[in-house]
Amino acid sequence: IRLEAADYLVKPLDPTQLIQLLGKLESVIADEFSARLEKQQLTTQLAQTLPVYLERLLYLWITNRLQPADWQELQRHFALRGRATALIAEISVNASSDHTEELKYVFGRMLAKNVEHSCDPIVFTPPEEKRQLIIILKWKQDADPAEALKRIRTMLPQLQALYGETIRIGEGSACDQVEAEGSRSYEKAKSMLENRFYLHEEIWFNEELLQTKLMKAVAKNNNTSVRKEAQALAEAVMEADPLKAADALDMLLDKLSAAFPGPFHLKCVVIQRLLSCLQPAETVMEEATYRSLISRLEEGIMRAELYADVRRIAHELLNVALRGMKTDRESRKDIIMQKCKVFLEENLHEDLGLDIVAQRFFYNPSYFSFLFKHHFGMSFTDYLVKSRMQKARSLLLQSEDKINEIARKVGYKDIKYFNKVFKKSFLCAPEEFRRMFNQP
Repeated sequence: IRLEAADYLVKPLDPTQLIQLLGKLESVIADEFSARLEKQQLTTQLAQTLPVYLERLLYLWITNRLQPADWQELQRHFALRGRATALIAEISVNASSDHTEELKYVFGRMLAKNVEHSCDPIVFTPPEEKRQLIIILKWKQDADPAEALKRIRTMLPQLQALYGETIRIGEGSACDQVEAEGSRSYEKAKSMLENRFYLHEEIWFNEELLQTKLMKAVAKNNNTSVRKEAQALAEAVMEADPLKAADALDMLLDKLSAAFPGPFHLKCVVIQRLLSCLQPAETVMEEATYRSLISRLEEGIMRAELYADVRRIAHELLNVALRGMKTDRESRKDIIMQKCKVFLEENLHEDLGLDIVAQRFFYNPSYFSFLFKHHFGMSFTDYLVKSRMQKARSLLLQSEDKINEIARKVGYKDIKYFNKVFKKSFLCAPEEFRRMFNQP
C-alpha cells in the first residue's frame, strides 16, 4: 500500500490473468500521462493568456473603465501606487509589420534598462492601437523624473537607426497618486501625441513644446481674421488666378491651424471653408466634374494623416478647380447661362431680381445683364416675366389651384398685378383663360 501498488496476483501465476492485469495497468498509465499532458497544456495556455488578460485590465484602468471588482486583481500583479507619469509611444505609420512587434519588444527592454534606477515601468499595448505602447513610469522615492525622461528621449534616435522607423512619444502630466490620477496623465499624453499631426518632424510631445509652438504660431497669425483670409481666397478663385489663390490658401490654412485644434475639427473646418471658396467653380464646371472634385476634396482631407497632407491635398484640388475654370470662354458662358436657366425655372416662386441672380453666379450685375441678353436674345426682366407667365399658363390648364395660389407659385404676391401682367401676355384674365382653354 505504501508503494501505491495497483493490484496483486496470487500463486500459482496464471498467464492469462497477468496479461489482463498488464493491460489494465497500461490503460491507467496512459490516462495518467494524458492528464499530465492536459495539465501542462493548460499551464502553457494560462501563461500565454495571462499577459493578455492583464494588459486588458491595465487598459481598462488607464482609460477609467475598470470595474471595482477587477481592481484587486490588478493590484495583485502591479503595485499601482505613488508618483507616476504616463507616456504613449507610437511607431511611425510607415513601420513594416515584419518587425513592429520586435521593435516594441526591444523598445521595452531598452526603456527598462535606461530607467531602472529611477522607476519601475509598466509597458503594454492598447487593444485597438497595435503600433502604440502605453508606458506607466512609477517613480521611486528619490528619482529625478526629468533626468529619466531625458534618457528615454536620447534612446529614440538609436532605435530609429537600428530599424529605420520613427518612434514618437506623448508625455502625460505627472501625478502624485497614480491609482487615482493615472487616467488623467494618460489622456494628457494622448492629447500631446495628437500634435504629431502638425509637428511631424518632432519626436517628443509635451506641454513645453506645445506652448512654444503655439506662441510662435499665434504671433505669426494675429494680424488678420479667418473671414478675411477666406474672402481673399474666394476672390482669387473668382479671378481664376492660381498664384494669388495659392498664397491666399496658405494664409487661410495658417490661420485655421494657428491654435493647433484637434485634427478632426481642423479637417472639418478646412473642408467647409474650401467648399465655400470654391463656389465660383460650380457655376462654370460640369456638374459631374464638380461633384467629383468635391468628393475627392472631402475624402482626401479626412484621410490625411498629417497636417502637411491636408495642405498638399487642398493645393492639388484647388489647382484642379482653377484649371477647370479655364475652359473656353464661350463654353463657360454657355454653361453659366444653362445653369441660370435651370435656377430660374426652379425658383420662379422666389423674389428674383437681376442683382440677386448675378450675385448667385458671381457676376457684376451690369455685365451679367449684357451676357444674359446676348445669350437669350431678351433682357433678364423680359425673360423672367415670360418664364413666369408660361408657368402660370401650365398651372391654369393642368391644376385646380386657385388664381391667388398660382400667382404665389410664379412669384407674384400682388394678385392684381399678376392679373395685369397675365392679361398683357395672353390678352385675357387668368380666370377667362382657364374657362376658354380648359374645356372637358
